Amino acid sequence: MLNLIVIDDEPIIVDGLYELFQEIRDVELTIYKAYSAVEALETIRRNKMDIVITDIEMPEMTGLQLQELIVSQWPACRIIFLTGYSDFSYVQSAVRNGAADFILKTEGDEKIIAAFYKAAHSVSRELDAEQLLEKAKRQMQLARPALQREYLLHLVQSDVPEKDHVRRQRFEELAIGLHPERPVLLVLGRVDNWHADMSGPDKALLLYAVQNISEEYLSRCRVAFASYSVNKFVMLVQPVPPEQPGDRAEPAAGGREDPLYMFVSGMLDNIQAACKKYLKISVSFAVGQRPADWAEAGRRWMELELLLGRGLGLGQEVILTERREPAAEARLAHSEETEQKLYRLLKRIDRAEAALENGHQEPFFEWLDEVLQTVAAETPFNPLQTEAYYASAQLLLRTFNRAGAYPDGWRAEQLDRLMNIRYHADWREASAHLHRTASLIFEKKQQERTDRSDELVEKINRFIHEHLDKDLSLNRLSEKVYMNPSYLSRLYKQLTGTGISEFILEVRMEKAKELLKLSRHKVQDISRMTGFETPAYFTRLFKKYTGLTPQEYRELHTEVGL
Repeated sequence: MLNLIVIDDEPIIVDGLYELFQEIRDVELTIYKAYSAVEALETIRRNKMDIVITDIEMPEMTGLQLQELIVSQWPACRIIFLTGYSDFSYVQSAVRNGAADFILKTEGDEKIIAAFYKAAHSVSRELDAEQLLEKAKRQMQLARPALQREYLLHLVQSDVPEKDHVRRQRFEELAIGLHPERPVLLVLGRVDNWHADMSGPDKALLLYAVQNISEEYLSRCRVAFASYSVNKFVMLVQPVPPEQPGDRAEPAAGGREDPLYMFVSGMLDNIQAACKKYLKISVSFAVGQRPADWAEAGRRWMELELLLGRGLGLGQEVILTERREPAAEARLAHSEETEQKLYRLLKRIDRAEAALENGHQEPFFEWLDEVLQTVAAETPFNPLQTEAYYASAQLLLRTFNRAGAYPDGWRAEQLDRLMNIRYHADWREASAHLHRTASLIFEKKQQERTDRSDELVEKINRFIHEHLDKDLSLNRLSEKVYMNPSYLSRLYKQLTGTGISEFILEVRMEKAKELLKLSRHKVQDISRMTGFETPAYFTRLFKKYTGLTPQEYRELHTEVGL
């Protein structure tokens, strides 16, 4: 999808080139024209331009001056100069400012079309995947800290362990200062309190200060730090120098504590005290009792997260380890494995919500089924089932509210049934109700999408039929439906199987044939009434479309007795 504008102070040249480019069919093209540089600037300010064909010598402003203004707004625009002058200084200035081509007006249409295709290919090449990838790699250097954080969180929160070779490659690409094959000790941290009226950026700055303090006290270790909520963070720690390649994450011999754990847990008191003294905040920690292999890091992170959430004592400035967890008999009567799996699944609820909002049924129902099946074997309506049910039900209700409409026939009773687990006799019935409700959402979304698509096509088609003699450029149509022109072009073709420009031409031709058969209007009037630039262009295009000139077509269809 390319935008092209033709600029010249000689109307005959502008109109001729406009007609010439109208006949191009292998490039999705929106064509504009202007009879002066000032008029062109108005169009260029309102519409992105990919290719400009312009004269050099024009009143008010030269093509070279216009070139500077165009490039300042649309740097990727390709400019082709079409001029009657062969002065080498013009060529030098044009090329020096990045002109795509320089053509004499005497060189003819073939040369102009060749220059257009060359410029179009150059614009497309800018978007070449390889070049974009290279650009992304350069930008990644600037974004590396954020990418490191996201990847480390992926490692410790993911359901599926990363393949060893993939992890090695990512560590190298992101310059992560940990060894990708050796065990890592996990430490979870939480800021227990923030200062009053503290803004988001201030909190982020304080977390960065906590990171600096932690790295200072753990300077004998390799440390990677990643925050994963407004007040929580994870530290991944390895010894320096690292263990030997054969070392694994096993308990120290003879029941002795792991030396890395001993050092880190001992330093957590100091880190807490420094945060209290210098930052005026209290921080709590949960630390693993020994390093874990990367494949086990996700499970270890979840155990520490649950442990930190339960807390002990006053719930502030605590330091907990796995072995100080409350006794099993004091826990609720459900399996720890089920609890951990449900916790992990509900951490992914944002992905399920995105799938629901975007109408992607398969990934949503995969998530919902896994949530419901995870707790299906538990005692009926125990706390885990209740948590799973209400997390899913609230997600569905939130989607209803955002959509602004409920399924047809829904009443207060259906809403109560959704939001009260006690309406259902057992877990199977409760799960089935969640499934049916989600299916209703997808059905309604699909119906609304279809209705909106039909309405869009009808609105565009009606506007085209009612304004055949007016501007029907893609930009004009996009303004009527409040869409990006390129997106509208793709969407219309996807919905109808026909490009907008093809449809406009078809409607104009059918209207022209009707007027030729059923009216006494002159051919030049019919040309104007159906939106063609000139009678000559109308005649040439009509013959290409029907095999007859307008006059021959009229004589063949004398339905009005002319």
